[in-house]
This record gives sequence, structure tokens and C-alpha cells, in this order.
Amino acid sequence: MSDPTLTEFLLARIDEDEAEATSLLRSDAVNDSDSELSWGWERDYGPTGYLSITPARVLAECEAKRRLLADLATFSRIRDQAAEGTTPLPQALTTAGIVTGLEHAAKLLTLPYADHPDYRQEWKP
Repeated sequence: MSDPTLTEFLLARIDEDEAEATSLLRSDAVNDSDSELSWGWERDYGPTGYLSITPARVLAECEAKRRLLADLATFSRIRDQAAEGTTPLPQALTTAGIVTGLEHAAKLLTLPYADHPDYRQEWKP
């Protein structure tokens, strides 16, 4: 078997995370998707707070990462076609386009936090 590409490696890890979170949602380990993690992913930050990762948040993270990788594949294909001379380099791959793409990537990374009270709808990709 050949070594996986970066994208293949990431998609495999995302698939594993998604499968585990989906399994937990279907099990008796958690009562609902918003329950605090009784299944072991709680990190104590002292008396002022803690990190809680629910299965629903894991699933949202999986979706955001998949969308980022799909966008990367699209832009990589366009870049490669432009390098081969089969298509002109589109505006999306200029400096301004790259900044716009990174802003879009940042919006995708907000998806797991869409239920946070400080989340703004204009961030939704």
C-alpha cells in the first residue's frame, strides 16, 4: 500500500472521529448531543472553567474539516491546470483571492461554535 497523501490522511482521521462521535450519540453513554462529556473528553481548567467536547461538536468539526479539504482540492486542481496552461489563472488565486479564501477557511472553522452566544450569523460560510 502506498503512503497516503496529506488529504487522505486527514480524511481518514475525520472518518474515525465521526464514526466514534456517531456511535456515542447512538449509545447510552450520552443522553443527547449537547450533554457534557461523560465519556472522557473533559479537561479541567481549574475553578473558572473546563473544556467540554460533545459528540455534536465533534461532528461539526468533521464537517468543517471536510469542507476545507474539498475547497483545497478545488483550488489545487485549478492551480495545476493553470500551471499546465490548460486554463487561465483565475482571480481566486491572486493575492486578493487567497486572502478571501483564507477568510472563507476561517468561517468554516467557526462551524463547531455556531451555537455559541457570541457567534455571528455573518460568519456562516
